[in-house]
Amino acid sequence: MRTRVIFFCIIQVLLVAYAQGQVPQRTLLQIVQAEDSRDFNQGIEQLITNGNHKVRTRAILAAGRIGDKRALGPLGVSLRSHDTQIATMAAFAIGEIESVEGIDILIASISDSREPVKARIVEALGKICGANLKEPAISKARDALLDTLEGETTKLFGTTHQSPAIIRMGVTAVMRARPENGSEAVKPFLTNLNADVRADALNAFARLGGKNADDTAKALLLSDDSPIVRANAARVLGISGSKDSEKLLLEAAVGDPDSRVRVGAVRALASLGDEGAADALLFRTKQLLDVAESSPFKTPNENTELLEIITTLGRLKRLTADGETIKALKRFRTLDRMQSPEVEIALVRIDPKGYLASVDEYVSLTSPTGKIQMTAVFQGLGELGRMPDDKTGDAKREARMLFVRFLADWSAERSQKKKDARLDGRVEMVNAFTEFQSPNTVSILREFLTSEEDIQTRTAITSFLGKQGKDQESFDVVRRALDFALREDVQNNDAILAALEALQKMDSVSAVGPLKQALSSVDVIVRRKAVELLKASGVEATDPGLTEVKVWTRATQNKLGQRTLNKTDYIRAIKRRNGRAKAMFVTDKGNFSIDLLPEDAPLTVENFIRLAKSGYFNGLTVHRVVANFVMQDGDPDGDGNGGPGWNIRCEVNMVPYSRGAVGMALSGKDTGGSQWFATHSPQPHLDGGYTVFGKIDEAGMRVVDRIVRGDVIRGVTIIEKR
Repeated sequence: MRTRVIFFCIIQVLLVAYAQGQVPQRTLLQIVQAEDSRDFNQGIEQLITNGNHKVRTRAILAAGRIGDKRALGPLGVSLRSHDTQIATMAAFAIGEIESVEGIDILIASISDSREPVKARIVEALGKICGANLKEPAISKARDALLDTLEGETTKLFGTTHQSPAIIRMGVTAVMRARPENGSEAVKPFLTNLNADVRADALNAFARLGGKNADDTAKALLLSDDSPIVRANAARVLGISGSKDSEKLLLEAAVGDPDSRVRVGAVRALASLGDEGAADALLFRTKQLLDVAESSPFKTPNENTELLEIITTLGRLKRLTADGETIKALKRFRTLDRMQSPEVEIALVRIDPKGYLASVDEYVSLTSPTGKIQMTAVFQGLGELGRMPDDKTGDAKREARMLFVRFLADWSAERSQKKKDARLDGRVEMVNAFTEFQSPNTVSILREFLTSEEDIQTRTAITSFLGKQGKDQESFDVVRRALDFALREDVQNNDAILAALEALQKMDSVSAVGPLKQALSSVDVIVRRKAVELLKASGVEATDPGLTEVKVWTRATQNKLGQRTLNKTDYIRAIKRRNGRAKAMFVTDKGNFSIDLLPEDAPLTVENFIRLAKSGYFNGLTVHRVVANFVMQDGDPDGDGNGGPGWNIRCEVNMVPYSRGAVGMALSGKDTGGSQWFATHSPQPHLDGGYTVFGKIDEAGMRVVDRIVRGDVIRGVTIIEKR
């Protein structure tokens, strides 16, 4: 009998322990739905004090994601918890709310001796400062950050060990907070024994515009084992303007075994602006072109590095009309099928007059061109418009005549309702045209805005008009454009947001009416923008209901800024576990897989899987690759403006943006849809700002490293283990 009782007690203890380690499905469903609604209701507030450790921790994260200031009080209580995980999550959540009212709560606990808690408090203070740089209240947060880093510095001379976590989050927090002399507070950590600390400190030091660390940066670039440290050291040398570091940077630019370091050094040389480096870079360009021209790939692996060098050559050879450089750039232009604006911009900088002649065949009435080519040409022409008149000779006058032709063709296209492929790049055409500051630019673009159907073109025109100051005729035209966009734009809100911002800039008093009208939009992104602009106009609009996400219904047609999932979708999303779902990618450069993280970002993973299973990503072109930063895909338009026709909420978490992290691209909070990116190297400034929903292992990253802009994702397959 006694044995049975003991056995029963053991089972009970195990069941209780298991229950304490899990979030019940019904509770997790409640939490995730509240996050998707951005609704800090009474239920979430009660869950923050729940007896189940896992439930409480997850509810705290939800409070941070929801972002309601009413959560600060209970989060402050959790921050003082003896449970380290709960206190750590509370600090993270307070940072996510980004309210200056959270500063005192955080500072009151910044002396916490627990490393994870203090590190997240430091991170949170940085995020709050970064979101409120103009608020006087952040001065005490800045002081607390500087004091924390100074405390870690003094540990070098004592018996207490430094905390890499506190230092890394501290230097990034200082980078966000931008206190006076912030770079000096970061400087002692440039030579830290921990390579990750060195890399993050160099990153922060460079972004803060730090000076007087040339000798340290040179030593690190020359001999550090970490390529990330070497790349960031090169960046520091470029920011500092150290001319005597040119030789070392040049050696790294053409000879370092890691492409991330080479690219960092090339960028630094561009910042230094010394033409003496140009010849060596030109020789390197020719070497890479020889390899690229024999590549079996339509888009050679060398393209990304070539574009970085070409951009630098455009700066170093500015207005020289150097024949050898132009010849090399045109070789790449042919290889690249004239798809890269970096080449067009470089050619304009080197020889403005010759550039116009070189593009004539592409803009003639008989030459077939595509959107990508014309976008590149117009970006080149836009650069010409920004150049000083006395440096360009007759080139600007000839370019203006070219725009007369384009505008006439655009007008004819609209009147004849006949598509002109040369005008597919009209967004950049508008942007380039405005750079020439013709006296009739405003009136011409007002006329086009009244009948233009393309959303991104309307967005570009509206943004330009909004920057021109008070003008009643422009205000009336943009007002009508807003009415049109609110009625017709059901899969993209860019034109709506641009119109609201333009109206407020042109006449903040007259804009109050249309801004209040926008408060009735079903799109939470539009309502948030309206609230923000009304406040800027001195009108209070703080009803919490204005920022709560509504449930999509078929009657609205528009899915933007709404909840589109049903209960079955939520349950499927929260049942997934990390390590059990992969996205397998097939590309011409090789195959790689993303290990999805549904426990960290369930709705983001659900959205990604649904898109992948529908074939959405198959055949899409990789539209963005920034060396030593990210590879980005997921845009059906191929220009960075496209999406699936709906938004998903951010699910920011504690997963860091290390090499191979996969995140959702945004144009503002809760604006994700289908565009995603993978990081080539650690990017600490992205931590806590963009949803991490997957990881790519090192074998996969070696494939991603070879992918360049213009490559195609042939197929994506989802594999889920039960």
